[in-house]
Amino acid sequence: MDYIRSSLAIEFPKLEILTFENNVRDNDPHHIQFFEASTYAVSVGGAIVAMKDYSVDAVLSYSYGTWLYHGDYRKHLKLFANRGDLLSEEQNRFAIEATINLGPTELDHLEGDEMFSTIINSEEIAQHRYADQVTYEGDWLIIGEEGDSDRRRAKEAIDLRVVAGGRSTEIQFLYNNNRVALSGTYGDVIFFEEGFVVDKNGVADLFFSNVKEKN
Repeated sequence: MDYIRSSLAIEFPKLEILTFENNVRDNDPHHIQFFEASTYAVSVGGAIVAMKDYSVDAVLSYSYGTWLYHGDYRKHLKLFANRGDLLSEEQNRFAIEATINLGPTELDHLEGDEMFSTIINSEEIAQHRYADQVTYEGDWLIIGEEGDSDRRRAKEAIDLRVVAGGRSTEIQFLYNNNRVALSGTYGDVIFFEEGFVVDKNGVADLFFSNVKEKN
């Protein structure tokens, strides 16, 4: 609040700024409890934005991603949306393209896919941020499996959370709304995208889709 007061005083020297405190005063019947601060903070912020004629943009408050295998089949974090990315369109699409390896055995679903939220972003991963708290292998941030030490460290240090998928979940393959199985020869792959579409109000819909032009 001191920063806001000093900053506004430069441009509006005659502006009087009143603040509320948690302490009850005999001559002030109105006081804000500590658990009410977030409610009033929005009003204060809105007033400052209106007064200063600021433009306000909605952005992602977390980064989002999934896992890919690295090296000896250890899962590393792969982000497809970064904290601070603008939500400038009515429908904002964030996704990653990946592949499924096929073989002669029919495959009709995938198990254990996970989508994560986290406070770290791609730039910070490249800088090996939190290197003393999480596991890096080269340029890859290793997040491991649910319950192992790499996953526990990631949860604590970068607030890694599963927002979709996880154990006991599966992604089924559909064609014209009918379930199908995929097969091929070793070396064949299927390209797919996974991610989410979020509107300007922050409402998100997850998706997992075929990349038709590559399959």
